[in-house]
Amino acid sequence: MGEEAGAPVSPAFIRNDWRKAINEGCKNALHNGPVLGFPVHNVRIILKNLVASGGRLNPALLSACASECVTEALKKAGTHLIEPIMLAEIDVVDEAADQGVHNVLQELNRRRGTILNVTPKDTKGHHILVEAHVPLSETTGLSNAIRSLTSGLGTLHLQIHDFKHVSPQDQAAIIEKYYHRKEDH
Repeated sequence: MGEEAGAPVSPAFIRNDWRKAINEGCKNALHNGPVLGFPVHNVRIILKNLVASGGRLNPALLSACASECVTEALKKAGTHLIEPIMLAEIDVVDEAADQGVHNVLQELNRRRGTILNVTPKDTKGHHILVEAHVPLSETTGLSNAIRSLTSGLGTLHLQIHDFKHVSPQDQAAIIEKYYHRKEDH
């Protein structure tokens, strides 16, 4: 705050209205993160000191400064996207079990899926369960694809499993797609 800045103030002695403004600024920066404005999670912010001149600070200015500091720190830290990962269970029955499973596996691989298990549920091979992890963004139209690949004899069940880091290549592609889509509108 220039050369008139006073001595550092311990966080324990920061006025409540200043503390509230700083917290709001930090929350705003985390809510609108540096990667496409997506929220930021698993971050801890510690205010070690505050240097200010005089006793009259505008809380809105404190909030804006806190937001800017957090945003800059996040950019320097190298934030990255995470994406929800779904557990996909595909039940394939009857004639489609033998013929359709191979096509289902190819479809899951095409959608960045990771095959976990391919389990025969009977001794004749007429009932096979496929389990895979698939990014949520890749599940659009998956049910229709499974139905088509199995001639209507396959069922899909999805449930949230985890969140995983998006690879740098996929993150770059997502960012490119986002900006390309924005230019089209």
